Amino acid sequence: MVRKTTVESMFTLWAAESNGDFVPEDIHVELGIIASKSWRKNDPFSVGTGVRKQGGWQYSTGREEFNPEAGIDFFSQLLKIKEFLKNHKSQIVSACKRHSLTPELSCVMHVVGSDRPGIGYDSELIALLGEVKAEVDVDVYFSAV
Repeated sequence: MVRKTTVESMFTLWAAESNGDFVPEDIHVELGIIASKSWRKNDPFSVGTGVRKQGGWQYSTGREEFNPEAGIDFFSQLLKIKEFLKNHKSQIVSACKRHSLTPELSCVMHVVGSDRPGIGYDSELIALLGEVKAEVDVDVYFSAV
């Protein structure tokens, strides 16, 4: 089985490490959207061992196979994140203040073989990330096959 390059973008609201009272369901209500994934402090990891050091609420574009000809690439993923931020910006800012949350945009690419997806952010997305005071994290993993 040949693995293909995949791309995924996630917008996560991280609860402060000291905050064991974080209730992800509260964020569902405040944003008016169900998380792609959420967890509480001390919840076990779904893969591997150990427990989570902090709570979190996450909206994900989902992992997609990189296919620029079909319009699936890093930029198409970020368009979905940009729309999410535009539609929920004031609720995100309020929730972050109310619950001491740190917002973060994470982009993960699993690059196989000679694929070389581009990485970049347009000025509108950068402005939106600044307005919600989000951090940015990009992880790229390479494998030959």
